Amino acid sequence: MRLMHPDALPARPARKRFISIRSGITSYGTDIEGLAAKKQIKAFSNRNPSTDTTRSKNVTSINQPPSRLVTVGEVDQNPPTNLPTKSNTKKRKQDILYICTLNTRTLRTSESLLELEIATKNIKWDILGISEMRRLGEGIEERSNFIMYYKGEIAGQRGVGFLVKPRLKNQIIGFEGITDRLAVLHIKLPKYPKTWTIIQVYSPTEQATKTDIDIFYYKLSEVVETYSENNIVLMGDFNAQIGVQLPGEEYVIGKYGKGKRSKNGEKLVEFLLENNLTPLNTIFRKKPKNKWTWISPDGNTRNEIDYIITNKARSFKDTNIIQNLNFNTNHRMVRSCLNENVTKILDQNS
Repeated sequence: MRLMHPDALPARPARKRFISIRSGITSYGTDIEGLAAKKQIKAFSNRNPSTDTTRSKNVTSINQPPSRLVTVGEVDQNPPTNLPTKSNTKKRKQDILYICTLNTRTLRTSESLLELEIATKNIKWDILGISEMRRLGEGIEERSNFIMYYKGEIAGQRGVGFLVKPRLKNQIIGFEGITDRLAVLHIKLPKYPKTWTIIQVYSPTEQATKTDIDIFYYKLSEVVETYSENNIVLMGDFNAQIGVQLPGEEYVIGKYGKGKRSKNGEKLVEFLLENNLTPLNTIFRKKPKNKWTWISPDGNTRNEIDYIITNKARSFKDTNIIQNLNFNTNHRMVRSCLNENVTKILDQNS
């Protein structure tokens, strides 16, 4: 036997880190060890038990139980091939795109942004439009859990923007900052032939001057007319109460409105009728406690003033209010569920 001094032993190769992006599993080993392990795993997964010569011929194979009821001792000659699998379940869940809007009151600091990220961690959302971001300037920031776009003109006031999940990054066509009350996201969904144009708004309040309100709706009309051939989603804090449906509005306003119509509500409904746009909040039946989106500082008044509006109402499966959002705002998040599978929508409408 040959003995060697410890100092003379060959150095152990450095341990390197391998990260599997799909599985998220982290393992350690050398490059050679990692490649060898991958080959072994691949060879094992591709091995056919019926042609595997490494198995003993004396081993008796055990018949698997039939996939459905058959006579005792019989084998199912025609097993079903369309049984649900985990992968099919995941695909069905991914057919829904969650489009949300929220007035955050502020999202100016990194601390408030982190608070929102934590608050939405257990909530399903893909695109989140923000009113009152209060971030100065215009920019796009890519973070680990979302892509953020913001548009602001006055420090600490107004401002709008979007948060978009990274999985949609390659489908984003672009962002547009119209004013600090209007921002636009253009996105292409694979199964829809037309582009989706999503407009996030922060409308002037009832106390604003008539000039400010008229300017806001003039700019909004320009955007909607420019992209009228696209699939449109218009959402945000409109500071307006649409209220219940009135005679002659049934082709645009649903029958599940809430409360009385305000002055800003009259302006908004006039705009919707002119552009054939439907507020999704009004077409899905909900309990009154699940309708309001804003609460007054004293807690005595609750109104529905935040909406998700579209020219493709039949593409949406539901619209609801998120009640369990633990974030410092007096608004509640509105979320609509867009069916990404356009084939299913055509089948339902045929």
